[in-house]
Amino acid sequence: MFQKLRSWFQKAANHEAIAQMKREANLRLEQRNFVEAKATLQEVLQLDPHEEESGIALVNVLLRLKQPEEAYALFQSMLAEYPQHADLVLLIADGFQQTEQWEKLHQLLIESSQRYPEHQDIRLALANEWYAQGKLQEATKELQYIVKQDPQHVQAHLGLAYCYIGQGLKSEALGQVEKIKPLAPQQADALLSKIYENVENF
Repeated sequence: MFQKLRSWFQKAANHEAIAQMKREANLRLEQRNFVEAKATLQEVLQLDPHEEESGIALVNVLLRLKQPEEAYALFQSMLAEYPQHADLVLLIADGFQQTEQWEKLHQLLIESSQRYPEHQDIRLALANEWYAQGKLQEATKELQYIVKQDPQHVQAHLGLAYCYIGQGLKSEALGQVEKIKPLAPQQADALLSKIYENVENF
């Protein structure tokens, strides 16, 4: 009985300590004191490794401090199994871009597209990364997956058109123009001009 009572008091004390530290962390964030906010949030997670709100806050703080690698490690250990946190991947990807860690960015996007196969923005980011590397067939596969899931995804159709232009596939590029026209007429017209600017590639 005394053991249970001691355990209850310990949990109550931890709960109050966590609440106080979270208030301190919020104050530090308001002051844009990210170094101290990081330390406080890490203390919270030492007391409760499953404190989700603090985990999300710490990922964002680490990105503010330009520490995307540490942010991704925390994401992997704590938040990656929850689909509602998939958007954090895009923030971490942006952190890797800002710090020019291209290999880690690519690895993150490949792993995340496998973990969250239905997340269109992650697949679009991966397609953009493949395109930037000149790997147009790989980019095309990602974009085709997106438009299969969402036939009205304008950015994916545009991406496909540029991949087809790069591969000299004029009829396929023009096909994307027809799909974009009812969704975004101005972008379709701009794309059509781009196709004929590159007529020598076909």
